[in-house]
Formats: sequence, structure tokens, C-alpha cells
Amino acid sequence: MKIEGLIAPGAEDVKTIEKLSYMMGESFMEENWTRATLDALGENVSDERKLELSREIMRLEFTCGTPYPACYATPDLAACTGAYLKSDLNGVSWAAVEDEAHAQMARDFMTPKEASAYSEAFKRLEPVSDFDWEAGRAKETGYDDFIHFYVIGVDKNARGTGAFRRLIEPFFAYADEHNVPCYLETYSDNLISLYEHVGFKQIKTIEMPGEDLRETLMERLPNQN
Repeated sequence: MKIEGLIAPGAEDVKTIEKLSYMMGESFMEENWTRATLDALGENVSDERKLELSREIMRLEFTCGTPYPACYATPDLAACTGAYLKSDLNGVSWAAVEDEAHAQMARDFMTPKEASAYSEAFKRLEPVSDFDWEAGRAKETGYDDFIHFYVIGVDKNARGTGAFRRLIEPFFAYADEHNVPCYLETYSDNLISLYEHVGFKQIKTIEMPGEDLRETLMERLPNQN
């Protein structure tokens, strides 16, 4: 999927991926699901270490996704998204790509204690971790293909400058031209409002007893504006 006006770093663009991961890792420390998984590592794990891990998660997901591609950014790197077109995966599930990234994370970047706690957090949060719902939703609504945004972030120094719109609107232009829906998940009420403002609608909210965490599934259908 070629998106006009955005860059899509490849595996050889190591420095660009590192810069984006550095920014996105910091941005996602504000995201409730990321905080829940990293806080599960225990009180003895410092905030600095959690930030380091958040950045590494992003780097590995972006790197594992480069063959498709599945990482896009504004040319000034002020805003970035992990996103893919389903048909670009050539039959590979995105869940398998993420599993590979998280396996590398646990093996190469975490202590055994951290890896065990991280894995347990993933299992505990499974009820509010539906990241593979898009194919079923697309089929229900009569679409063969779709765009899935699995992460979206804006550099904290670029917020309020229009960086988010510069990132997202080229995807909408592609989606409208090719008649494909866009899907995402969020855990923040503030982001729900932002996504609704640009044309997404809430499809479903998933809650988990005992956890102060809600997953909201959202979609934008093509040519609806």
C-alpha cells in the first residue's frame, strides 16, 4: 500500500525506525493498555526501564512489519502509525507478526522475570485485547479488504500542529479511492473523541471485570463523508 505524502521505512532504514520507535514508545506510555502490561512487571521496574521496553516493542513491531509494509510516518517524523492493508499480508495474520515481535522482545531484551510477568499480563488482559476482529467485521459489511491501524502516535512537541491530520488524511484518500474500510482500537476516551472527529464510529466497547480498562473498536467506512 503506497500512501501519497507519507514515508514507509523499510528494514534497511534502521535509523528512521529507531527515531520513530523512540517517539512512539514515549507516546504509548500514556496509553492505558501499554501501561497495564508494563506496570505488571512489578514495582521494582523503574519508569525509565518501562519506557525503554515500550520503545523496544515499537521498534520490533515496525521492523517485523517492514516486508508488507506496516509502518508509515509524515516526512518530518512528527506523526507515525503502524498500519497495514490486509491484502498486503499475503495470507499472514497480523497476530502472527506481533507474536514474532513479542517473542523477540522476551528472548532478546527482557530478563526472564520480566518476560514471565509480561506474558502473564498478556494472558490476563486477553478479554480486552481483541486485535484480530477486523476480518470478521469487513466480511459482515461486505468488504474483502481493509486498512487496520494498530498504533497511532504524534510527537508530544507536535501536538496541536495538524500532524495527526497530515498522517491520517492520506490514508482516508487511499481508502476512498480503493473502497476499503479503516479499523482501529483504542483504550482512551480522549482518543475516541479525536477519532470520531475525523470520521471513525464506535462499533463495540469491551470491558473486563476487575480491570479499569476498556477496549473500543472503531471503523471508518469509505466514501461516507
